Amino acid sequence: MRFRRTSGGKSGLFLLEMTLVVFFFALTSAVYVRVFASAQRIGRESKTLTEATLIAQNLAEAWYAAGGELTETAERFALCDAEDELLTLYYDSTWKALPADRLAAASYLAYIRQQPASGEDAGKGELRTAELKVTSVQGDVVYELPLVCYPEAHTKEGER
Repeated sequence: MRFRRTSGGKSGLFLLEMTLVVFFFALTSAVYVRVFASAQRIGRESKTLTEATLIAQNLAEAWYAAGGELTETAERFALCDAEDELLTLYYDSTWKALPADRLAAASYLAYIRQQPASGEDAGKGELRTAELKVTSVQGDVVYELPLVCYPEAHTKEGER
């Protein structure tokens, strides 16, 4: 009878060890899931900012090349919606340009709002300013850029 084992001695220790291992793996997997979810969110935000920056850069360069004229800028973009002092482009969630009549499908808007000339610059047309913004449909600003143009710097070669 000397070699008789008592029940629960080693098996209780094994059960405690297994419980601690399971707890440790559950804790680390919860941390990893949270880290991967935040990395995915940051990646999405980064892609959105990159796309918005590229679109704003294209719009700004077109506006600048047109000498600060919205009508000439609108001629360079086939799918834009142009009004008196506002040029708007619509984009879906994958940043593909949409026609103006598909506003319901749009996820992002890019627009240039021409600022009226002030005071003594109103008649001369020396300085043109505009506000360029890329926003979500909900109104969250993704990217914005102030624009300034001196039209005389853009006169054509034959007009000089």
